[in-house]
Amino acid sequence: MLQPLNDIDENRFQTILRETHLAVRSYLAGLGVPTAAVDEFAMRSYTELYRSFRRMPVDASPEFWVKGIAKNLVRESLSKSPQRLALSESLEASLSMLQQSAVAADFDSKLTQCIEKLPDDRRSLLESRYEVDTSATRLAGIVGQTAAAVRETLFRIRVGLKDCVTRGADHDS
Repeated sequence: MLQPLNDIDENRFQTILRETHLAVRSYLAGLGVPTAAVDEFAMRSYTELYRSFRRMPVDASPEFWVKGIAKNLVRESLSKSPQRLALSESLEASLSMLQQSAVAADFDSKLTQCIEKLPDDRRSLLESRYEVDTSATRLAGIVGQTAAAVRETLFRIRVGLKDCVTRGADHDS
């Protein structure tokens, strides 16, 4: 059970809580505490501050003091469950890879749809340049344009594809 503080200390505690809670929560998130656990660690930090309030030096920065408590609680939690931490990190890494691959697959699908909508001559130019790795100079000779004109056309095709992918495959290139 928590021992109640006297009125002066209670008011000071409430002021510290009000003025530091956002910074402490941000600090916890910066330490890598999962978003769902930030509030729990913040609450435990302030509970510990309340318990040891009279031991806090008068000239100490309250924010610094609470952040120190928070850091110690996080360290203590991690040291008690290294397997849990390893599992959590592994799950987060797996989830991140799955999300990235889903985004990449969605992007590839949209890009393929957009390329299919290109006129044959533009699609052929794009494939020759990027799949076959034909130089702009060589393509210029094939299509009867200058190398600068080929590069400009390729640039416009890329801009159109970017537009198509970001707006959706239904948008014509």
